[in-house]
Amino acid sequence: MDYLEDKRDLLDDEDVYLMTDLFVEEADSLEDLEGSGPRRDYEWVTYNNADFRRRYMSFVNIVSSEFRFSSFEGVNLIGSLIKSTDFYGASFRNADLEYCEVEKCDFSSVDLNRINLQGARLRRSNFSYSDLRGANLSDCIIERCGFRGALFDDDTILPFDNDRALELGMVYTPDLLNAG
Repeated sequence: MDYLEDKRDLLDDEDVYLMTDLFVEEADSLEDLEGSGPRRDYEWVTYNNADFRRRYMSFVNIVSSEFRFSSFEGVNLIGSLIKSTDFYGASFRNADLEYCEVEKCDFSSVDLNRINLQGARLRRSNFSYSDLRGANLSDCIIERCGFRGALFDDDTILPFDNDRALELGMVYTPDLLNAG
């Protein structure tokens, strides 16, 4: 039996992020984890104010859950399915959500500064008053999402032009520190 399979049997299903801690501590590097760990699903869980910073969590399912005011800074969620989940007030600064499927989620008032959402599909989700400065949304498919009050700047890569961003209620914030 595989070493990681032995460890899985020792874990309580309710303690979701302890599993990530265990695998990171047992591996020599994050590269060792690619394809070797179990696919973890977060369904109907509540972890408000949780710390997921710099976790490798690619290809997970996060469904019908609540992570309000939690930190996902620098997290790797590439290719994950994120559906019907509340992230109000959380931080995804420098996170990688490339090619994620996001549907019916609340990202309002979330720090999405420098997040990578390249190629993601965003459907019926709320990004109102979020900070998208420096974010990469290139090649995103965006369907019926709210962006009222969301911040963007010259470093933000959007799948539409700045005029459309302003029509959607987004707020342009130029880099005042480097302005002539």
